[in-house]
Amino acid sequence: MQRGTSSLYARPSAQPSWTWVRRTAGICLALYAALLIFFSLESTAGPTVSMSDKWLHFLAYGGLAGLMAMSWPRMPLKYVFLTGAVLGAGLEIGQGMMGRGRTASIADQIANMCGLLIFILGWMGTVKLWMKYQSRQSRRR
Repeated sequence: MQRGTSSLYARPSAQPSWTWVRRTAGICLALYAALLIFFSLESTAGPTVSMSDKWLHFLAYGGLAGLMAMSWPRMPLKYVFLTGAVLGAGLEIGQGMMGRGRTASIADQIANMCGLLIFILGWMGTVKLWMKYQSRQSRRR
């Protein structure tokens, strides 16, 4: 085989490339953020569900933190938190200024930040377990 060409039957590298995961997460993040902004500034908060509004904020911003962490794995998690918190605060202020019957709520922003924080703590624990697993696997070889 010539240098610079690849073969269908070439031996895979030792470490898989996670580029496709980051790209897919980035596309999902863009769509997710667009929907989050749209439903936050809309006069009605989307479909009616039988759970508290604060739980919806918690879950929405936890998902946002997850997609940001997967899209930008080298970004420090404190910046993931700050980016999500600033986005949430901006949307809460925007709700109050739009005049469409929605008001800004500090309780909503607290729920947003709790969702970000709990997901980030869970992400840190998952990464720590993954690193521990990887070190065990490398010692077995």
